[in-house]
Amino acid sequence: MNNFSLLQSMPISYNSLVIENTTRCTAECSICYQSVGPKGKDENGLLNLSSKTMEKVIEDAIQMPNLQPRFHLGGGESFLNPEECIHLFQFAKACGYREISAVTNAFWAKSKRKAEELTCRLRQAGLLRIEISWDYWHAPYIIPSAINNAIKACHNADIQVTLRVLSSRSHHAGEALSFLNSDVCNLVSVMVCSPLMHSGRAKNNILVEDVYPFEDMSVGCHHSLNLTVNPSGYVSPCCSGFDQTNTIVFGNVHDESIVTIANRMNRLLLLRMLVFQGIGSLLPILEDAGIDKKTNATSICQLCWDIFTDKTSAFLIKEYFDKLDAARIQKYVDNLSAENTLVVSNI
Repeated sequence: MNNFSLLQSMPISYNSLVIENTTRCTAECSICYQSVGPKGKDENGLLNLSSKTMEKVIEDAIQMPNLQPRFHLGGGESFLNPEECIHLFQFAKACGYREISAVTNAFWAKSKRKAEELTCRLRQAGLLRIEISWDYWHAPYIIPSAINNAIKACHNADIQVTLRVLSSRSHHAGEALSFLNSDVCNLVSVMVCSPLMHSGRAKNNILVEDVYPFEDMSVGCHHSLNLTVNPSGYVSPCCSGFDQTNTIVFGNVHDESIVTIANRMNRLLLLRMLVFQGIGSLLPILEDAGIDKKTNATSICQLCWDIFTDKTSAFLIKEYFDKLDAARIQKYVDNLSAENTLVVSNI
């Protein structure tokens, strides 16, 4: 924990800009890490970002040299307002984003004809890739034929499809894929099968023993950062769990530019420790205070969510780094004062 100078010099970069436009979703999956549903988020209900706010974020963020020109739209369910989606994709394309993508549960593809019409418009607007969420836990809310229709329609419209399937020890990926037509699965560009994350709604609905563990908690996440704006307007360095916490906030796009917020984030030692040395590097701070957070951790994302949704843990970590930042500032002031004294003495 003492190699702070090296941490300060390492560049933070983001793979894409992610905007989560709403906490509303047509599904209410028992494993949702965002805890969203038809009435919004379990904790604080329905939240939406306005088109004007999202346009400002998209326009400002493209100026950032440490952000790849990729734009990704998420939710909740991002396609609840398809006309707004089309507008945002067109706007992002005009601003200079070279890759535009989105995630959906494909509820809108119940009708083959409507799916074909929408995907053609989405492709014309600039959408290049779409991620479709499908697994055992989506099945009660989304009919398999909608997934089939969405994949076919996207393929015909030249939109690459990433099929994301979550699994547990009880419900594997093959179970979910068996509901889909085999010829349709062949049209998928990328298939990602991942263990579900034991956070959000899954924390209360899924036994930890049913979750596949990720044992190495020392892994950093600097290679997978996405500059994310959640439906409340708060900015975070990822869309994998930290974006769902509110104990430590870096800034809100309703109050200031995302560029200003990102520049401030870039200077924070807490964030640098987190992304370069991993969430496990923060555990000794909590252990010194008698808090053990790694006991039931199944992944680095779940551990991060678990720590930063707990007010006590978040306060201890914030207090620790506030003291470090204050000491660094004082050292800088002392050095500057010493230099000025030396200059005066040499005159």
